[in-house]
Amino acid sequence: MTSITCTRCGSVPAATTEALAPSTVAVIVAASAYVVARNYLVTQRESASLTRALLDARAVAADLSAGREPGEALGAVPSIGESQAMARVAGVWYGGGVTVSPAELPSGLLSEAAASGAAQQRFAAAGAPYFGVAVSTAGGLYLELFPLETLDRSLRIGGWFLAAVSLAALAAGVIVGRWMA
Repeated sequence: MTSITCTRCGSVPAATTEALAPSTVAVIVAASAYVVARNYLVTQRESASLTRALLDARAVAADLSAGREPGEALGAVPSIGESQAMARVAGVWYGGGVTVSPAELPSGLLSEAAASGAAQQRFAAAGAPYFGVAVSTAGGLYLELFPLETLDRSLRIGGWFLAAVSLAALAAGVIVGRWMA
């Protein structure tokens, strides 16, 4: 059996190095697949949240223009999942089932919405990740927050699982290489 001589560690069987290369490539491919999948899932979640918030903002703005009270207008927004709808009308915040207080909202999100008409931002409040969409309306500001804790947890578990499987494949490649030597 041929071997490769290393100046530090001595002789390494060629089969080990030949098995290590494909295993290393497998780890790189797995990491790349995780990054692509993570970006895709986060983008899809943010896109769906943005669409929903814009539609809900339009409905709340129409209700406010028709003379409904802000609390009633927000109550008409269908509750899907754990999102939180809020509105600021004449400087007063309205919302039901508030898990994030207006004081915890990022000032950049609110100022960008006021300046450009709409804004979106990922942020953390009370240690939990959220995706916020703020839309300026004729009556004030509509804000919808979408919790990202479940998505982040799923991505974290998937990442650890993929890392473990990749390391197991790498170890198996080294073992097979040594066995073939």
